[in-house]
Amino acid sequence: MLALRDRLKNLYGEYDRYILPVIKYALALFSFISINRMLGYMQPLNNVVLILALSAVCGILPWNGIPVLGVLLVILHCFGLGMEVGVCAVVLYMVLLIFYFRFVPGDGLALVLTAATCNLGFPGIVPIGLGLMRGPVSALTAVCGMISWFFIRVVNEIAAPMKLSPDASLLSVVQGMLEGMMNNRELLLYVLVFGVVVLVVSLIKSTGVSWCAELAVLLGGVLQVALAVLLAGLLGAELNLTSFMMGTVLAVLVSLLLNWLVYDVDYKRAEYLQFEDDTYVYYVKAIPKKCTGPEAVEETLPESEQE
Repeated sequence: MLALRDRLKNLYGEYDRYILPVIKYALALFSFISINRMLGYMQPLNNVVLILALSAVCGILPWNGIPVLGVLLVILHCFGLGMEVGVCAVVLYMVLLIFYFRFVPGDGLALVLTAATCNLGFPGIVPIGLGLMRGPVSALTAVCGMISWFFIRVVNEIAAPMKLSPDASLLSVVQGMLEGMMNNRELLLYVLVFGVVVLVVSLIKSTGVSWCAELAVLLGGVLQVALAVLLAGLLGAELNLTSFMMGTVLAVLVSLLLNWLVYDVDYKRAEYLQFEDDTYVYYVKAIPKKCTGPEAVEETLPESEQE
């Protein structure tokens, strides 16, 4: 298994210049098609050639290109529905993007995956892996992703029907959207659950004890389901427990796989180093990766056989 992991890493390292653009293109295409399918109020944006071209551009852009272009599509569709809806979208996404680029600008992939998994009906897939691979501050990524997703739902479920009503006014549409976001118990449930899970998983992972990554993933999965069930009862929020549990199980499996591929380290051989310069004293904890070559076999042999 370890040799297979190393071969996969070497394969990715050799062909990453081709693999990454294809992955970006596929995720961008899925995201943009989903946005057009859910909104689609501005007809020129529903052109297949345009979506294919934008996805191809995202294939050569950094990861943040996908959420930025996705936000632009959402805003334009909102303006296609109504001026007041578009202004609300601009204000909301300006705030979200300011927080995102200020605190977690490297979480573009996680932000895209959050929206994608919500669209597939399994919103619980991303937070555990996000806490494992990134850090506590990435709880903001999960929160931003969920707020964006629920805003799109509010546009479809509240703003669009009100715009079709002959008695609706600009103020009533804006008020309805604000109430739909502020009084949304389901949104509050997901924001609290995913924020707490990312924090807990990242904190357990940072302890550095043996098997801390695996423990963080398993405890994160249990906490995610238990906290969601508890808050759903307390808040009276709607929760599809079956899909949520399926997403959590998948999240645990994927996170364990990522840990095996990326962070397979040996905490038993951790070393503590100390050095200083004219200004600071540095304390460093160095944790070696688990070896897979001849040196790994040599370390398992008794000292007499090694000689």
